[in-house]
Parts: sequence; C-alpha cells; structure tokens
Amino acid sequence: GEDEHGVFLYRTTLQVPLLLKLPGSERAGTSVAEPVQLVDLVPTLLSLLGINAQAGLEGSSLLDAAARGAERPIFAETFYPRLHFGWSEMASVIRGRHHWIEAPEPELYDLESDPGETRNLAPGLPAPAVELREAAARLGSPLEAPSSVDEETRRKLAALGYVGTTGSTPEGKLPDPKSRREALRDAQGAFRSLGAGDHAAAVVALERVLAMNPRMTDAWEALGRSLEALDRIGEALDAYREALRLSPASPAPALSAAALHLRLGRYDEAEAEAKIALAGRLPTANDVLAQVALRRRRIDDAERFARRAVEERGARLAPFVVLAEVLLARGRSDEALALTERVQEEFNRRERRDVRLLKGVCLLRGKIFASRGEAEKAVAAFKQEIEMFPDQLTAYAHLAALHAAIERPDETRRVLR
Repeated sequence: GEDEHGVFLYRTTLQVPLLLKLPGSERAGTSVAEPVQLVDLVPTLLSLLGINAQAGLEGSSLLDAAARGAERPIFAETFYPRLHFGWSEMASVIRGRHHWIEAPEPELYDLESDPGETRNLAPGLPAPAVELREAAARLGSPLEAPSSVDEETRRKLAALGYVGTTGSTPEGKLPDPKSRREALRDAQGAFRSLGAGDHAAAVVALERVLAMNPRMTDAWEALGRSLEALDRIGEALDAYREALRLSPASPAPALSAAALHLRLGRYDEAEAEAKIALAGRLPTANDVLAQVALRRRRIDDAERFARRAVEERGARLAPFVVLAEVLLARGRSDEALALTERVQEEFNRRERRDVRLLKGVCLLRGKIFASRGEAEKAVAAFKQEIEMFPDQLTAYAHLAALHAAIERPDETRRVLR
C-alpha cells in the first residue's frame, strides 16, 4: 500500500541488496545470504581503511563473518508517519525466520512460510513475538525532530512526488499507518500535483485528505502553498496557522506565513514568524528578517540579516538579491548592480536552470538604473522582469511610474491597463 518508502516496514522496503566492490576484485563473485544492517557499513569501511573501530560502535564489519553471528536481530524504525502525518511511528525486528512489527496493531510474520507477509501471527502473542517485541524496545531510539530544508530543495522533492518536509511531533494515541493507506495515496497524488504546478487539483486533493486526517501538518502547509499560488491569500494564511497550531515550532509553515505577512505589510507578524523559522534552523528566514528591517528603515539590521543569509545560502541565489536591495538603500548602487550580475552569471553556469530563481533580479536592476537616472536601461530591465514573470504586478507599477516620470503618458496608460 505504499508507492515509495518511509511509512511501512515490510520486506518490500527493508530488503535491499548490498553490493560491495573491493580493490583488486578481492572476493569477486562471493555471495552472502545472511542479512546485514546499515549500522554495519561504518565498521566495514573502517576495517577496509585499517582504522580500529571505537569501543561500543554499533554493527560489525561485513568482512568478519564470525563477528556477525548467524541470527542477530535486524532492527528498523520509522518516525516518518508521526513526523509528517500525525500517525504512529513503527519499529521492526527480524531474527531468523520471524519478522515483528511494533505498531498500534502489532504484526508477526513467518518469512519462510509467508514471504509476502500476508498472514499476521501476532494475535495471542506466540513465543517469538514476545522475544522480538522485547528486542524492539531495547534497540529503539528516542525521537529527534529533523531539521528543515530550503525552499528550492523542497520544491524539487515535491516535483518528484515526495510527501512531507515539515516535521511535527504529535503526542498521545496516534492512528496506525496501516489504517490510513488510502489517505497516504491521496496525499502522494496531491503532492505530485503541487510539484507539477497544478495547484487547483492539489487544493481539491489536500482538502479531501485533511477532512479525514486533520492532524497532517505537511498537508496543511502544502495546502497553504497551493492556495497562495492561486492568490487565495486569506485561506493560505489560515492553512499555515493550522500547521503551526499542530506543530508550533515547525519552521517551514512559519516561514511561509512570514513571507505572506511581509507581502501584506504586516511586519510584526512577519518578524515573529520568521524568528520561529530561524529558531528551527531554517536559514532562509534571514531573507525575510532582512526585508522586514529594510522596510522599517533599520538598515544596519537589514544588512546584518542579509549578509548572514548570503553566508548560509547553500545553492540559493535569493540572498544576493536581498543584500543588493540593502546596498541600494545605502546608496551603494555599484555594489548592488554587481551582485545582480553575479546572480545572473551563477544562474547561467547551472546545468539545470529554474527561471523562478531569478524572480526579482531584473526588477531590482531596474530600480538601480532608475536611481542613477539611466531611464532607458531601467525601462529595459522592468520589461524583462515582466516578460519572465507576467503575473507579478510590482514591475508593472515601477515601469508605469518611470514612464510617467520621463513624460511618456501613452506608455504609462498602456502599462497601467
């Protein structure tokens, strides 16, 4: 019932072949039937490098068959359903022929007689179930909420159909993921629509999912993004607020709400929500904080946040644009213009070019040229921004104002219309 991986712990997800290529084709053609674990990889690599493993390191070298043992417990866990959907986490232990899955409705399978895991033997707790359940409790680890990803990465993941990048930690009795298979399929379809830019379809699908699964934080945030793309701003803010109510420290919906409040001129709300995102280790929040400070004419604060955004930008280009805005406000137009050129050059060097990364660059170049009295260059820059992003009104406003300033009434009226 899962198209991808992360929610369930059946063999279809857990049983993955491991290929090991040693120097000089050592042990070429050797095949090992015994199951191993991810925790065995570090000891194996250390062994190959001639480095002694630290005492207490989990796992054992795959090159040392004697150290592994024939029937050690193979442990797996997933907090994905809890973090992203508000469902219960799960853990599993495989030992020999038996596979135990710890969940609100526990499962036990005999992999020899039932390799497809179709007959649950857990009811009545036979002896293997008791032993494996104790092993699962012993081997499990406490939950640590994941850090967030930047907007560009999140967009790429959504385009691939991956569901969930927010992460919340609901408490109390949570539903068994097995009982939510239909919702999972609906959510995956909604996120694929979101990634493909079909926001109307995404809204319909997400509203259906949330009607049955109102604690799904990721779905509320995704609904907000689709509603925002459809210019349904009030509804988008409501969706972000619900995501934050369910997970008050979640940085992604906080940042989305902050950006919307900035757009609406609600600087107190934008600053408060951006600080939540920053506390959640989402460095993109520095961009919003810089723009809030800039609009409040707190130029020193704006430059501090903008430079921090550049330092922590990763592959993002937007921080350069924010810093260029700050420099223009300081009257340092040459430096601001140089930064916009750097953005264009870096974009041109990329193998995959998403034009959305250039949003606002030509608009800013136009503002820089206008501030220097270079009207024709400013007109060309504003027109280029409009050509790339025809649904963004700011460039039209600047172009119309510029035409009016240089006494071109016919052009002014045309642009305003």
